[in-house]
Amino acid sequence: MYYYHHVSRPWNGHLNRLYRYDTREKTWTSEQVPKGYHVGHGSVVNYFKPLNALVEFRTGGGLSLYDLKTKKWSRVPAKIQRGDPKKKVEGIGSMEYVGTVSEPHGTFVFGAGKFNWRSSSPVSHVLYAMDSEKKVTRLPDAPVPLTVTRAVFNSDPVSGDIIVVRRGELYSLDLAAETKQWTHHTNRKPPFRKDGAMAARIRDYGVLYFLVPNTNKVYLYKHAEKSQTPQQAP
Repeated sequence: MYYYHHVSRPWNGHLNRLYRYDTREKTWTSEQVPKGYHVGHGSVVNYFKPLNALVEFRTGGGLSLYDLKTKKWSRVPAKIQRGDPKKKVEGIGSMEYVGTVSEPHGTFVFGAGKFNWRSSSPVSHVLYAMDSEKKVTRLPDAPVPLTVTRAVFNSDPVSGDIIVVRRGELYSLDLAAETKQWTHHTNRKPPFRKDGAMAARIRDYGVLYFLVPNTNKVYLYKHAEKSQTPQQAP
């Protein structure tokens, strides 16, 4: 198993590097990232199994893939609407994006974000999805504004539903439904209200692990039961 960490400093090109930690060998390796592939504040990077690649959505740059076999970067052409808060144009923000991989559906879901550094900045609801064929489509807008610092954004390891937690409320989006709609689970309120929590998928148990830093408490959430014929990512 490997863990990847992409560090970018646009003003200092030699610091733009991709680091990999090998859990078996317990060693770190790194390599230079090509010029122009800079991760900005709040960009998102996820492992995307269908393409055996890291998929990255970055500030001002769009969607990119890092092929783990060839160790080469490539851009994914996609029409992604960017918002303009002054002109009230609907679209994604400029920083602090959210992103996660729905493993059962082989889909990378990303977008939203805020428009500037100010705490009063408008925050986007707009989300997109990329499938295993690199096709990018727009999803129904999230019911709440989303940034990496103002919401918990992840996916359920069993159903593949997108899970959002914000201000003590839980929402989900069923990616398998023909008519995709968000559900507000009023009977599943999280036991914490702070938006600074972090979540990770635990596949073996089919749960989401929530860490709430300000209280140092951990919670497990089971969103869906395992079916007899679970979907598998391609």
